[in-house]
Amino acid sequence: MKTFWVLLSLCLFAAPFPDPEKAAFPQHQPTGPACSPDTLPIPGRLSQAQIDRYYPGVLDTIKDIRTVGAEPVDLTPAGGHLVSMLHNAGNFDQMILCTHDTQLVLIDHLYIGKATDFDRTSHTITYQKAGPDRLAFHHVDWGFVKKNGASEIDTVHYRTYVLSVTASGHIIRL
Repeated sequence: MKTFWVLLSLCLFAAPFPDPEKAAFPQHQPTGPACSPDTLPIPGRLSQAQIDRYYPGVLDTIKDIRTVGAEPVDLTPAGGHLVSMLHNAGNFDQMILCTHDTQLVLIDHLYIGKATDFDRTSHTITYQKAGPDRLAFHHVDWGFVKKNGASEIDTVHYRTYVLSVTASGHIIRL
């Protein structure tokens, strides 16, 4: 749930939308130049045409496509490549890390995982910048755990890893 609210707050600054129940992402409104070295010009909710143009083939294996949006990721890898997080959101948030060249041609993408709301269990995914070309990801499984004879919600499983964007724009796990 925390991931959803973080995502929603990140998207709200891109463009306001009147009814939050209609979409998890504001509709993209083109602004400014086609590309700059530190931002992806397509943040927010994406149309099918934008998905086909900027993220070709990325969602081909996803069976339940809901509201798709892009979030620029504040990395500055060598080579000036652009980094974004593609989100497929419903009552879940599927996250895919993507890289583009300066002409907005997709270079690489990596499926990060699916964060879910709490329904006896949940899975949250957070990430943070760990260097100019690196992100640290944290995956947490939550569920009911018996403590002192009572059930309470606590961490069931936790894992972390670091991903880096190479000078050629490829995503590697360190």
